[in-house]
Amino acid sequence: MVIDIACAKKTKKKKKSRKRYKIFKRYKRFNRKNKKIDARNYIKRYEKERKKRKSEKYINNSTH
Repeated sequence: MVIDIACAKKTKKKKKSRKRYKIFKRYKRFNRKNKKIDARNYIKRYEKERKKRKSEKYINNSTH
């Protein structure tokens, strides 16, 4: 059986969150030199901290 590729449904690309973009922009403003790599690392660090904060909040809530 031959499948027509032309009418095959394309998968929708997931949109990146605005919050992440805003953080990126904010950080980019401070760091002009090799900004993309730095900003990427900054975002990664920020997300790690966010996850940690979330888990801490969860632990604190469960102990009460």
